[in-house]
Amino acid sequence: GVNLGIGSIVNVMLFDFLGNLVGSYTCTNFLTELGEAYLADRLSDRNQADGDIDGMEIGKGTGQSRTSTGLATSLARVSATVAQGTGGDDNDVIYTATFGTSVPATDETITEGALFSNPTTLGTMINYFEFSPGIFKATTMTLVITVTFTVGAS
Repeated sequence: GVNLGIGSIVNVMLFDFLGNLVGSYTCTNFLTELGEAYLADRLSDRNQADGDIDGMEIGKGTGQSRTSTGLATSLARVSATVAQGTGGDDNDVIYTATFGTSVPATDETITEGALFSNPTTLGTMINYFEFSPGIFKATTMTLVITVTFTVGAS
């Protein structure tokens, strides 16, 4: 068979309480084994029992692998929006999540994150990413994370 190749990148923006951009970060990530199976199942047009990819979680742990099913130390999970790229980027799938003020409820240094197939329960962990160094997020700040998957070459 033909390897479609699915690449991805994570972009993060940190805003202060006035809405000013105070930090911008980029990191790589990888699909988990369950994430690869999930995407293949979706591409085969079968009904995925775990639902749509519509949740993102951040945490303060590190060291998860392709066989991990959750973050090392979860702090907060929110709903994520999804959009398809347009024009020459129509092979992109873009997930965005906003961790607003008081999410998490205490000042934390964020070191990991992932997309999940459910915004409120564990669901399937689709990918995993780490921030090194960690990103300090005070409760007065807003963190916006965008994960872009590109299918094939573009």
